[in-house]
Amino acid sequence: MTDLIGDPLFQLNLMLWLSLPQPAGGRITPILHDAGFKAHWISPKLTLSQEIAEKLRQKGIRSNQSVAPDLMLKRSGEDQFVLVECKKSGFGLDSIKPTKQAVGLLVMQGDILRDAAAGLRKDKWSSHLVYVVNDDDREPLSVTLHELTVAIEQAACTANDFDTWGLIQKDDGVYINFGQAPCFDNPELCGAKRVLEGRAQPLLDLIPVDITVSTPNKEAKIRLQERFRTSLMASIPRILTQEPMVIDLEQVWKRAVIVWDIWRCRDTKRYLIREAKKWFGSVLDNLEEKAKYERHVIGSRVEIAGLTDEGRRLLVKEIQSSRVRKSEILREYTQEQLNFSSDDDN
Repeated sequence: MTDLIGDPLFQLNLMLWLSLPQPAGGRITPILHDAGFKAHWISPKLTLSQEIAEKLRQKGIRSNQSVAPDLMLKRSGEDQFVLVECKKSGFGLDSIKPTKQAVGLLVMQGDILRDAAAGLRKDKWSSHLVYVVNDDDREPLSVTLHELTVAIEQAACTANDFDTWGLIQKDDGVYINFGQAPCFDNPELCGAKRVLEGRAQPLLDLIPVDITVSTPNKEAKIRLQERFRTSLMASIPRILTQEPMVIDLEQVWKRAVIVWDIWRCRDTKRYLIREAKKWFGSVLDNLEEKAKYERHVIGSRVEIAGLTDEGRRLLVKEIQSSRVRKSEILREYTQEQLNFSSDDDN
């Protein structure tokens, strides 16, 4: 499991758990929560202003026009935000894609970040950038970010202060190396601190998938389906009393992913809703062999009309069946086979 600490999805979920209150004596030490930080947004899209983009262009500095940090933390009681980016490995100036992203994150500072992130108060506040990597890459990445900062300042732009946090797997747990200087003037965020007891193991994923990083493998797809199915079953008693029955697939996912409201990655959310349509469509296809009904799909809503009491019982049985649980969430159905025409391609 040592490779797990280099998995950006594991890193993101670990950062989220560290920003949440935890019971005393648990495996996780919520060091970020204890320092006053909580998750504000996950994967928010932030767009550079034309003025900043032009200054960078004139100096020949390449940058993404928009960036989506993995996590945006906010310090309680203060107007201080921290952009967190999780990486499998460090990178140098010769790596074009990650350096363009890093420039975009570095210039998302102060008022620039406030204006790029719709919904933030129009107050003065500070910002900070943190990269999370394997500890072997921590110091080399700091050198790269420093060199980018110098170039940004030469373009008459202001850059974020930054830190690089290194994950370490030891026999007694997972540690974060915060470096020698205290982060955010907090002595607890200094040096190597254990944040997870025991060997690195997959955590309960607050964020179950990120298709911007990788497509889920077969095992991950089955876990996604089971997560959706469990959330759906929790809603079934209420749904069964309706005529027509209405299942909002997005609301089912919202119950399954408790950070859904602050998760801003539209591409991954659309992916989850599309795959839920396919899986639930296969359930309804199987039900057609046993009961008559009508179905309609509008956006993320599935309406089922005309099911008798026996048909509803069969629907619940079909959702619960081991055959459905063991099938993949992604099945090769055409839109015609599913009869899932939709006005909104979610």
